[in-house]
Amino acid sequence: MALLTLAWAPLPVQAAEQVFLDLGPFSRAVPTDVLMEFAETGTARDQLAVFLRRLSPEQQDTLRTVLTTSREVDLAPISQWFYTAMGEQTLLFLGKFAQTEARLNGQQALRAAIIAAAAEDGDIALIDVIQHFPSASMRLDVGQVLNTGQQIADEVSTTRQLIDTLRQQVRDALSQAPAIDLATLPDLTQPGPYGSRRISLVLEDTTRNRTVPAVVYVPQNLSAIQGTIPVVVISHGLGDSPASFVDIASHVASHGFAVALPEHIGSNFSQKQAMFSWLSDEPFKAREFLDRPLDVSYLLDELERLNGTTFEGKLDVSRVAAVGHSFGGYTALALAGATVDFERLAQRCDPQANLIVDAALVLECQALELIDQPEVVQQLGETSTQDERVKLVMAFAPVSNLLGPR
Repeated sequence: MALLTLAWAPLPVQAAEQVFLDLGPFSRAVPTDVLMEFAETGTARDQLAVFLRRLSPEQQDTLRTVLTTSREVDLAPISQWFYTAMGEQTLLFLGKFAQTEARLNGQQALRAAIIAAAAEDGDIALIDVIQHFPSASMRLDVGQVLNTGQQIADEVSTTRQLIDTLRQQVRDALSQAPAIDLATLPDLTQPGPYGSRRISLVLEDTTRNRTVPAVVYVPQNLSAIQGTIPVVVISHGLGDSPASFVDIASHVASHGFAVALPEHIGSNFSQKQAMFSWLSDEPFKAREFLDRPLDVSYLLDELERLNGTTFEGKLDVSRVAAVGHSFGGYTALALAGATVDFERLAQRCDPQANLIVDAALVLECQALELIDQPEVVQQLGETSTQDERVKLVMAFAPVSNLLGPR
């Protein structure tokens, strides 16, 4: 363990002694220790006091919050992640805020500073990164910092307003609906009457040279089911696996459904572990934007093929609900016919034109790696990966900006 710690520990480097705080054309050089004192105590002196006169009290509080808000990180994973395409994109964005004294993007210096700060105690804040910035001076664009902070606050406020609006719409709808005696309805929070059992599948899609592992939960005694049962497919998120959904799958199956949990090789937990172990240089393959919905369609094909034997003819694969979380939410929407707007995505992903404050957008920008594959772009952007068997979609926190406003 000691050798591993030494392997990750960065070599001693020069640290920033002063920070140029920029606000439009106005700039002041502030010693790092003075900025640290402000971050820790709220006290501003010398040139920092002069600079802060240009900010409102609210903006001063925001700046101090940005400097001191910390996050716990694991050294090895974040070190590896910064060398992935997504990590590089994130650093390029952050480098617009924290620049070299010559006003160059601080991307490379930030990587070294963040890793050095994380190596100390695993808990880092912006003030820690500034302390470890590997040059005598650096620039912090306070205007950009405050603008981005406001964008994030606005997005949070808009989200809360949307939630409040939806809640009110539900209340209004319920107030106008006929009275329902809830005591006469089954309690869906309790296990259903059918029990459940698990069937494991390892499927090989030879047309794509791709393995599609899956587990399917069905009622314990299929032969006792009258008629057929609909199918629910749950698609996991980036770096996740079907294991996260086995409890809900078993529960839903006990109420008379077949619930299939495909594992998306290339964007699953194993892929994440491979990246953190330096066995891969990316958290997922860009082609996953196409392969994920195709995984589900192939799984449905196989369920139809196995229906007469393994599933005793009880599955109605013409009635499918696609459910997904995060990247799985995108998968569900793609199965419903949503297409990727590559032109809009390219505009959104230009770090020189836009501030990327949405972490999901960093993931979505990876789809641009597919631009040199015309057949993939056509399928994702025009013909779609829609599966007519999917009649219902439930997407939780979906990755969806790349789908465009339509």
